[in-house]
Amino acid sequence: MDKMKIIWTVTITSLVVVLVILLVLYNIGIFFVIFVVPIAIPIAYGYKTGERATSVLLGGLPIAIAIILPNFLHGNGYGIQRWVEVLTYSVAAGLVCGLEGYFSSKQNLRSLAISICFSFIWIMIFFYGID
Repeated sequence: MDKMKIIWTVTITSLVVVLVILLVLYNIGIFFVIFVVPIAIPIAYGYKTGERATSVLLGGLPIAIAIILPNFLHGNGYGIQRWVEVLTYSVAAGLVCGLEGYFSSKQNLRSLAISICFSFIWIMIFFYGID
């Protein structure tokens, strides 16, 4: 088996085991789902496949939808100012996750480091949006 396939198999298996363990420990599992999954999926997918467009969409759309949809469904008569805030926040978070996927899809170490820097920016944006 190719060395890269072995590394990816061990990495994915380890992540699944860690996810199961953390989900058993509820509070840590919630932290894992909120922070690690949105950051890791575009980076891992982009680096593994090298598909730029799909990596950007996989990073950006789920985050934007996850932020906009609950606000739309809850919608207690939000004013235009609140909707502008929600859209700005969701676009910023989705854009940063999309950039993670884009840079990781270049499949070199420098772009992967840039992608990881975008993950830290995403965490800062996430905390900024908590009311």
